[in-house]
Amino acid sequence: MNSNKRSTVVDAIRGLSLLGILMANLLIFQYGMFGKDEMHYFQPTTLDRISHDMLKVFVEGSFMPIFTFLFGYSMIKMRESLLAKGLKYGRSFSRRSMLLIALGLLHSIFLWDGDILLFYGAIGFFLLLFVKRNAKTVIIWGLIFLLLTSAFGFGSMDLRLRRQLAWRAT
Repeated sequence: MNSNKRSTVVDAIRGLSLLGILMANLLIFQYGMFGKDEMHYFQPTTLDRISHDMLKVFVEGSFMPIFTFLFGYSMIKMRESLLAKGLKYGRSFSRRSMLLIALGLLHSIFLWDGDILLFYGAIGFFLLLFVKRNAKTVIIWGLIFLLLTSAFGFGSMDLRLRRQLAWRAT
């Protein structure tokens, strides 16, 4: 494949994941930012509950991680492209992250509070710490972050389980 051409496979996966994210956000459009997780207030039917659970697993659990992976992939490809042209990578990616933060902030204030661009912009700055690291270092830090997020999420499992059981009982 010519290095100057965009990867159509990556663009197709990105488009598919954007469609999936749109599908996931339909719950927010319908029930609001906090209502999507508290559907029992809306007296959902059995079909609504099944559809909600399927959206959570197959859409939110699949397409959002794919899109996030592609964000990191595009960061690596952008770095390779800029280095090949003899340009500084950190400055360009910092500008991109600042633009994402600004657009995300404006979007979340004026359009919709479920915007993810602000988060991606902030994470972009964080990822700059790992761009020049070797693979072993990145894997070690990845495992550390995985363990930390698992530990923080473990304490909330009881609350989520009780909420799910209460929801099923209604």
